[in-house]
Amino acid sequence: MKSTALFYYPCKEISSLRSLLCSAERQFSMNPLFSVFGPDGREAIPYSAFLDSVESLGTVLCSRGYQKVTAMILGENSYAWACSFFAVVCGLGKVVPADTGLDAGELEAIARNCGVDLLIYGEKFGETAEQLCRSLEIDGINLSDFPALCAEGQQNLADGDLSFIGLEPAPGDSAVILAPSSKSKPFVLTHRDICRDLQGAASMILCDKDDRHMALLPWSSQYPLCMTLLFPMVRGGCIVIGRGMRYITRDLQECEISILSSTTALTGEIYRKICSNIKNKGTRKEREVSAIVRLTGRSTAIKRRIFCEIRDSLGGKLRFILNCGTPDKISAEGLFSYGIPVLQCFGLSRGLPLMTACREDAVRAGSCGLPLPGTVIDIYDRRADGTGEIRFKRKEGTEDSGTRAEEMRSGWLYTGRLGSVDRDGYLYVLGRKENAIVTQTGVRIIPEEIESKLTGNPYVAAAALVAFRNENRGDTDLVAVLAPDREAMRAEYGPRYSKGQVEAELAKAVAAFNATSSAQKQIFCFICEPCVRDADLRRPAVRAEITAQVQSRYLRRLAGIN
Repeated sequence: MKSTALFYYPCKEISSLRSLLCSAERQFSMNPLFSVFGPDGREAIPYSAFLDSVESLGTVLCSRGYQKVTAMILGENSYAWACSFFAVVCGLGKVVPADTGLDAGELEAIARNCGVDLLIYGEKFGETAEQLCRSLEIDGINLSDFPALCAEGQQNLADGDLSFIGLEPAPGDSAVILAPSSKSKPFVLTHRDICRDLQGAASMILCDKDDRHMALLPWSSQYPLCMTLLFPMVRGGCIVIGRGMRYITRDLQECEISILSSTTALTGEIYRKICSNIKNKGTRKEREVSAIVRLTGRSTAIKRRIFCEIRDSLGGKLRFILNCGTPDKISAEGLFSYGIPVLQCFGLSRGLPLMTACREDAVRAGSCGLPLPGTVIDIYDRRADGTGEIRFKRKEGTEDSGTRAEEMRSGWLYTGRLGSVDRDGYLYVLGRKENAIVTQTGVRIIPEEIESKLTGNPYVAAAALVAFRNENRGDTDLVAVLAPDREAMRAEYGPRYSKGQVEAELAKAVAAFNATSSAQKQIFCFICEPCVRDADLRRPAVRAEITAQVQSRYLRRLAGIN
């Protein structure tokens, strides 16, 4: 497979998460590792202080008999969360990062499935934690006691207790168990699995000790855990723990973030806000911006200088947005046109490996980049249009611990995602195989591809494409279920905009799509449904529910009844 990447950035081999931390501390001892928000504002914590905290906490846990444990960590991103994570994976056992949005019953079921025997929790989740500890008959450690625990550990170290210091996990030891829900099989990641991904990402994505990474997404998911907690340590970067979505703009500005790890939905929201701000300045400004975008071509450096006002609104230091998920080509291309590249990665949320990444100097809008070193990407069951199921394997033939037997065939991991690869080896992910719509004439339509184009319209906040069989014409009707963007509607029509105005804007969006689409992809009609959210549409069950909900309205439209 041909690749336009001329070289890989050098990266030292990492054998375990403990070796990652110790190596980073030796190289970047006094550099800031964390920027945390406290009572007196932002505080910088260097690599050396973090290692001291980890060793102190690990020592006291070890002295209390917590060895070979499976610890669930329930809490929001924090310095204490990070210390607890490393204290466990650096020799005491493995971690189950818990989704803070789940209820106590779901957390209990996950804990039982994963064999959890220690709960580490934030003060905010005290009531839930007490309930879990009683039900599971396990010990709990409150992160509000973190300073006292570290002080106790420091005293133990001073007294000569080196039991934790001597621990060293093997590459094949389990490090993290990912369990998104009690109904899904937990995925066990070894130190080797995680470190291999970190090395691969570092060989493709250039960052250094001067970069400041925003840790906004919860560490309970694989991508944020790897890319915002672990990846910055490879190059000595600083991890800025954000205060939540509500404060994202302020945190970007105050902390001078240079790398933002994001989701497709968040990246799209950032782009829409930029467009809305430009639109609010009038038609003349919109035309001026469009002309500058055309004249500056593909030069990121020129765009950054000219659109410095836009970059200043995001802190002024933002080098790129690091995104994982199904790409949104419109948002990616739009942000690039203002000098903000979106580096798209591809990996699966089920605890499986990072497969591709973008090079900052070779971005292609809508692409997830090139395969990581030592990996191969292929398109299986390729159709005439070049699309098929994405499959992946490592050249040395070793499998990842998180893979299921049914997903592996002859050494290939079948991802369940549809996509294509261009002549230079760049991967384009279109959507989930299970969401694909096959019309009665045999045409395969990928809903996510059409949905991303519809949400490129400023008045469409979310879109779901569903299909119904039309017996009269012997084919399939495509129906777009659209949620209007309330903010855009208020900006255009005022706070008391009408239902008719919403319907008119959505109709224009569908008409614009149909005007540039093939006959097989024409949308028959649209249905306005304000409750549809982009984040929900990743789950096939949600799509099936939406289809059932709007079927009666589709039949009324088919019969010509409004």
